[in-house]
Amino acid sequence: MFSLMAGLASALTAFVDVNVLPMDSQRVLRHQTVVVEGDTIVSIGAVGKVDVPRDATKIDGGGTKYLRQMLDRFQGRL
Repeated sequence: MFSLMAGLASALTAFVDVNVLPMDSQRVLRHQTVVVEGDTIVSIGAVGKVDVPRDATKIDGGGTKYLRQMLDRFQGRL
């Protein structure tokens, strides 16, 4: 999965319907959209509540887990 994300590092990408596991507590944020531009997360929020830019590459997560660690690695902030 990281190799896919590395190829998207300079693009505007929306990961739609993913479950985010934040590293600040033991909880799951279900059915979220994560919008990434370049190496920056520009928004995270519930599906349907986050504006997804028309030119973004949309990746349907189908409710899969999207680890905050993976987001951090994608952004190069380990």
